[in-house]
Amino acid sequence: MVGELADMLDRLDIVYQPIVNHAENSIFAYEALSRPQYQGRLIPPGLWFRTAYESNLSVQADLLAISSSIKHFRRTLQGTTTPAALFVNVMPSSVVEKSFRERIEFLFEAGHCRPQELVFEIIEYVSYDPSLIAKIFEPLRGVGVRIAVDDVGVGSTNLLALVELEPDFIKVDRSLIQGVSTSSAKQRLLRYLTQMMESENSVIAEGVEHRDDLFAIRESGVSLSQGYYWAPPVTVDDLPLWTVEIETKREALIKLVAEKGGILTDDDVVRRSQELDLLTTQHCRLQQRL
Repeated sequence: MVGELADMLDRLDIVYQPIVNHAENSIFAYEALSRPQYQGRLIPPGLWFRTAYESNLSVQADLLAISSSIKHFRRTLQGTTTPAALFVNVMPSSVVEKSFRERIEFLFEAGHCRPQELVFEIIEYVSYDPSLIAKIFEPLRGVGVRIAVDDVGVGSTNLLALVELEPDFIKVDRSLIQGVSTSSAKQRLLRYLTQMMESENSVIAEGVEHRDDLFAIRESGVSLSQGYYWAPPVTVDDLPLWTVEIETKREALIKLVAEKGGILTDDDVVRRSQELDLLTTQHCRLQQRL
């Protein structure tokens, strides 16, 4: 079966997109995104994973993507302030398989990734029983692995998944984020989701592309966002530069605030804060687009 999976692509590249804590001007985590290729051409990731699922190869596909995602991630960021988590997509059809869970446990035992750093992002396009997934997932959750529900706001299983899975994160679909600045209904929904999750750091706004929408997201109480406003997905080689420079500036700002007695309106503090905001935007949003 592994050979069959190998026949479905020539190579699998991984790119990373930051999840930004825009309330603190820092990178909160990264989502790993697969870029499969066949005969030298990119294959739409959704198509490749669906094909793997329909060919009963979902476990192999997910394990290949996950192992590739974490292979160089921690080593690349060694010596920097690493993000709190690495989000990886996983099909629910994989989670129910014992071989999948055993392989994930091996990755932890081999030191490739700590459980606390990994967030399984349950994809929506494969139907599943949330209560079953929650039960099967208990051992992994017990060692620190977290769950995110993807594409909240679309599909038929989201509401039940929120109740049964009790996810650590929910990712609000881009269809509910784009244009949120002009939609009071979308803003109310974001406030409701934040209240339901009981944490502004548990709701992630996906597909952020415009500054006005980002302001509306902030006003709705959501602190985490992801999208092309900040950055397109980039290769792992681009990650250290972002992390080192942004975190260095952030630490300097914290030190300055302490020196100023916590006065956030001090001219130097305001100026440094604006510089940090601009730097975050440039390195995240404009790294490959200027």
